[in-house]
Amino acid sequence: MSVLSEHTADIADLEYGRVSWAAWFKSHPNLIRAASVVVFFFAWEYLARDSNPLFMTYPTAVFKAAWQLTLDGELQQALIESVVPFAVGLAIAIVASLSASRGCWNTRSTRSSMRFTRSRASPSSRS
Repeated sequence: MSVLSEHTADIADLEYGRVSWAAWFKSHPNLIRAASVVVFFFAWEYLARDSNPLFMTYPTAVFKAAWQLTLDGELQQALIESVVPFAVGLAIAIVASLSASRGCWNTRSTRSSMRFTRSRASPSSRS
């Protein structure tokens, strides 16, 4: 079936007040996305029940453990312990990259090439 005849069939169905399944699913793409996520989580829950918890566990166990860690305050403490070194490293990286980039742009060859580019760009600057 060609694309043209498929499109014509969709139009014919709409003229008679019927909507084909293909046209309905094309007009509701978020439904397919949400259904695929739901199917994924159901499959994960079902298939992971028989697996070794050391390698993979099921989503309800993960959510239960996360909820328990949140209530105990362990999750917040672990988050702080992780964020502090990350923030220090990020600050060091930002300062180092800014100082390195300032050093790269402040060389004699860069200044002379920028002067040359500036003088070639505007004819009025030659006077």
